[in-house]
Amino acid sequence: MTTAIRRVSALDEIRALSILDVASRIGITRSGRGSIRCPFPDHPDINPSFCFNRKTNRWRCYGCGRAGDSIDLVALIQRWSMRDAILWLRQSYNLGAPRISHSKFAAKVSAPLITESVVSAPASEFVANPEIYEALLADHPLREEAVMYLSDRGFSRATMSHFRLGFLGDTKAAIQQIIRRFGLAAVRQAGLLKRDARGMSTIFPSPSVLFPFIERGRIVYLQTRILPGYEGPRWMAPRGIEKPIYNLEALAGSREIYICEGATDVLSAHELDLAAIGLPGAGSHFPTNVFRALRGRTVYIVPDNDKAGMDMRTRLTTDFRRAGIQSVTKSLPVGKDLNEYLRHTRKSK
Repeated sequence: MTTAIRRVSALDEIRALSILDVASRIGITRSGRGSIRCPFPDHPDINPSFCFNRKTNRWRCYGCGRAGDSIDLVALIQRWSMRDAILWLRQSYNLGAPRISHSKFAAKVSAPLITESVVSAPASEFVANPEIYEALLADHPLREEAVMYLSDRGFSRATMSHFRLGFLGDTKAAIQQIIRRFGLAAVRQAGLLKRDARGMSTIFPSPSVLFPFIERGRIVYLQTRILPGYEGPRWMAPRGIEKPIYNLEALAGSREIYICEGATDVLSAHELDLAAIGLPGAGSHFPTNVFRALRGRTVYIVPDNDKAGMDMRTRLTTDFRRAGIQSVTKSLPVGKDLNEYLRHTRKSK
């Protein structure tokens, strides 16, 4: 008896991939063996009706009627053509296809990075990822348009270099590149994606200056400032991750420390030859380890010239007194904050 040998085609090879593994790579996960809510944003699935069949290696939504294999799922979720879905799957699983060119892939990211598939992870599931933050900064150094903006704020190129500032011109393309390198789940856990009406997309607006928060040589947090004239939130930072103190490395080399609000004021202090650390906001408190590090130093509080700044001064003075730390308030003679003061002093010279 002769047994026919069936040649496995390239499409058969892709369709043989575990549907559950493919789904997890594009952000669709499930707990247990039951149905989940449909991942398609045009289907408000109140009663979970989307399920996987591991025997047939397919998926189906009994609410909206969509069904298919792994190729269909990737194409529909990512809003790609079938060809691009196949190329992505072959590339993701190292099946020997030509790599998708950067320009072609970048053209695809005008759509959301991924449509909503699961409820956003609770805050406890977001974890800072220095490796991802470092890669993002390394791939996106400052460009001239960002340098011009920072120069207008009174910052020298030496200061920009000292604080390792970067620039995100096309944030969608930047995050898509990071997803290809580290995977969707890791980038989402690092707080760099958000859920909106269209699905999952990057938290950062374009174009933005990138401010890394560095501790012991590692980037533990990122913050962006959108350039003037563009639409979007002025400041953005990773979701679900507690914002640390900015420029804590200043504590390693100075006996006099200035405390101000935010990154730009810290850069302004550096321009004035002052070692400064920045609170995340006027209403923030110092963690215990920072109080310990400040003991035995001369501490100056430089509040903004507004009500929030005055409240910050009162609160910090009280906190320092309780911690046994002597502090002195430095009031700004001009300007609403340290950056305005810096620019005023430069103009008056």
